[in-house]
Amino acid sequence: MGGCCSPKCRLVSGLVVSALVLVLGGVLIPIGDHIISSTVTEEAVLINGTVAFDAWVQSPSDVYRQFWFFNVTNSEEFSLQSNSSVKPKLKQLGPYTYKVRHLAKDNLEYHPNDSVSYVLPQQAIFLRDMSVGPEEDLITSINMVASALPVIMGLPQILNGIYKITNTSIFHTRTVRELLWGYKDPILESVPIPGIESTFGLFYPYNGSNDGIYTIFTGQGDISRVAIIHEWKNNKYMNFWPEESCDRIKGTDGSSFPPFLNKKNQLEFFSSDVCRNLVAEFHQTRKLKGIDVYRFLLPTSLLSASNKNTANRCYCTKYLNQTGCTRDGVLDISSCKGGAPVFISLPHFLDGSREYIDDVEGLEPNREEHETYLDVEPTTGITMSVTKRIQINILLQRVEKIDIFKNVPQDYIFPIIWLNETGTLGDDSAKAFREALTIPMHALYSVQITLMTLGSIGIVVTPIVYFSVKSCKR
Repeated sequence: MGGCCSPKCRLVSGLVVSALVLVLGGVLIPIGDHIISSTVTEEAVLINGTVAFDAWVQSPSDVYRQFWFFNVTNSEEFSLQSNSSVKPKLKQLGPYTYKVRHLAKDNLEYHPNDSVSYVLPQQAIFLRDMSVGPEEDLITSINMVASALPVIMGLPQILNGIYKITNTSIFHTRTVRELLWGYKDPILESVPIPGIESTFGLFYPYNGSNDGIYTIFTGQGDISRVAIIHEWKNNKYMNFWPEESCDRIKGTDGSSFPPFLNKKNQLEFFSSDVCRNLVAEFHQTRKLKGIDVYRFLLPTSLLSASNKNTANRCYCTKYLNQTGCTRDGVLDISSCKGGAPVFISLPHFLDGSREYIDDVEGLEPNREEHETYLDVEPTTGITMSVTKRIQINILLQRVEKIDIFKNVPQDYIFPIIWLNETGTLGDDSAKAFREALTIPMHALYSVQITLMTLGSIGIVVTPIVYFSVKSCKR
């Protein structure tokens, strides 16, 4: 009674059990996804006590900034030329490496709209063992102050007199430390300009400063908004660009993104270094310290000329040609640099117009060495590794009424320096991440696949065994 001895009964039982195993494997998929989704949603919120909060307050990754200078090797010959036959010759020197972004976020203040404001203190620590030389190394570079003042102030005849008094030339030689972090500039000391200090450096002031108050959403009310910037410097706009499409701040700061990314997502992030919003597109899936990540790259169209990418028309300015628009690969950021004609690009004008590269000697753009990318873990949206590469250039123009510039043969977008800011999740943090998320996810996935495979095999094999046995009995 209650037994199942007949072959037909065993066939039905086998099929039922196999179907149940298959269904169980299928049922575990939405259950597992729900468990993972709930856990990530809970721990990704930027409030005290979550995993994301601890990593957000202070980066678990060591972040470095490496600088390469373009040393001008024929500065005297170029300065004294009377025709356009002499090109500036550049020799790349570097890297000079600093540890940055190692201080915790400060002045945290939560707001009723599920947002939090903060500042990120800046401090750079020189790392001699990761550098090609000491900070006292000398670099011959274009004199940025001398090149910028005719654009900012006009008054060429007055400036010409001041340049003579201060023995100013197109190029000057300074130490790495001076060029990066500041020196007393003789021109600025001679010409006090309201709002401009007499100390000048590419990144002055840096140590002890910050790039403004950020207000971002915590994700507590809506996880799809976590880490998205609500305001910067108490404003939703940069106030650098004439049109809202370019000027309104969008996305995150790039250190993380809302969770549950897919390959069709285009990442948006704001960078105060380049005074604009950036986007990145999916390139490939990679393995980083045992963690599956999506690599996102900046599209080449991001810095395309406005006649190729019409979205870039609102970045055109007054300093170049009649249209005010740059060629491929360059962005004029003078509007956020006090009117100084500063231009940014990728290193060595990667993806830029050939004219920029050919105007000087010594540039060799290389995608592997010069492109920017982010490696993002798609479930959590955390950036596991980032390499941000930017080149800083200045406009060098012919100015008839200033002696040092009257023999400049053409307008140059002149390379000064390029930087590589890198950060990768440390080994201990990667191990903790794998144990907390990657290993459980893979284990759950393995159980799902195993159960579904066994169920499918059972459904296929059980009838075969049944009919084989039945035919043998005949």
